Order: sequence, then C-alpha cells, then structure tokens
Amino acid sequence: MSAKMHFCAFIMATGHHIASWRYPDVPLENGTNFHYWADLARIAERGKLDAIFLYDGAAISNIPLEPMSHTDRATFFDPMNIAAGTCDGHQQDRPRLHLLTTYDQPFYVARRYLSLDHLSGGRAGWNMVTGVNVREALNFGTTPMAHDERYVRAREFAEVVRGLWDSWADDAFIMDKESGRFFDPAKVQPARPRRKILYMRPAPCVLPARRRAIR
Repeated sequence: MSAKMHFCAFIMATGHHIASWRYPDVPLENGTNFHYWADLARIAERGKLDAIFLYDGAAISNIPLEPMSHTDRATFFDPMNIAAGTCDGHQQDRPRLHLLTTYDQPFYVARRYLSLDHLSGGRAGWNMVTGVNVREALNFGTTPMAHDERYVRAREFAEVVRGLWDSWADDAFIMDKESGRFFDPAKVQPARPRRKILYMRPAPCVLPARRRAIR
C-alpha cells in the first residue's frame, strides 16, 4: 500500500503574520467571530483537507505591551468551543486542538475531550504542549515551571488523562431497566498512574469514551 500525505489547515484569527490584521480585506472581528471559524472549517472540508488545527493561548505573549499592541495576538477563542460548534454531524474534518499540560488539570481536559469525542463522532485530536509564557502561569494563579519539570508533568498528565479515558470497561454500562442496574461496579477501572508531580488519585471519569458508548 502506497503512503498517503495528509493535509491540515492551521487556522488563526486574522492570519499568521503578526501584521496581517492590517490588510484592507481582513475583518477585524475574526478573533471573536465564531462564524469565521465555522466558515473556514467548511472551506477546509470542501478542499478535502484532513484536519484543521486550532492554536490557543492562555495569555497574551510575554513581551512588553507596547510592541504587543501592534499585533493581533491578543484574542484567543477557546478552541474547544470552536470544535464543538463546528461538529454539526455533516463536516468530516478532524479538529486538532492545542491544549496546555503545564497549568491545566487532567480531569478537566479528559472530560472536555470525551465530550468532544462524542460530539465529533471520534474525530477530535489533542496537540499536547507545555507552557513557557509567564503570563499563562499568572492567569492560572501559579509560577512558571522549569524546563525539565514541565516535561515530567506533561508525561504524567498524558498518563493520567489516558487512565481517565479508560476508567470504564467496554461492557461496564448494562442499563438493564428490569434489574435496575445502570452499570456494573466491577467494571469501573480508576486510573492508577505512577507520578512524581501530579499528586492525585483520579476517580472514574464521568463520561465513557465513544468506543464504549451505549449500544
């Protein structure tokens, strides 16, 4: 079987160049206009692209505000909301989302992705990244992490998220009205990863993965 090349549209609010927002034909409200993102997703689908990539920032860039004020990198529409809004049952593009592991919480990420997994029919992807922006740390009420610590946490983060995704056995949900048993407690599989940084004992996730959806 011959190898295939996959194409992905990397979408940003007003273009990739920091001054592209000044081009006469660029609508300045693109960063906060959901219809802009939905239209681009439809265009990508018509063009037979395999996926769309949605970049995110948990803060504006860590540069002085005066030079920053000349760029368009001050607005970031939550990519999870964009992806959920474009999963209307017709589009086939696969949304790939940029989400931080440095400051976010594994359960929150696992739950949001499982919800998007159901909404998109299993088409969503996760671009797992660490954060170096001091302003991102401040927005989460913490301090920046050293390089090595960020990547230890990222590996643990991924392990915990995967464990949460696998916290229900494939046949856990019985949903037997006659017996009154909704799920089999013996089929619950709480995540038990080994950790150095993430001191937590995750309970089962509150949503099964799509492959384990009720049939």
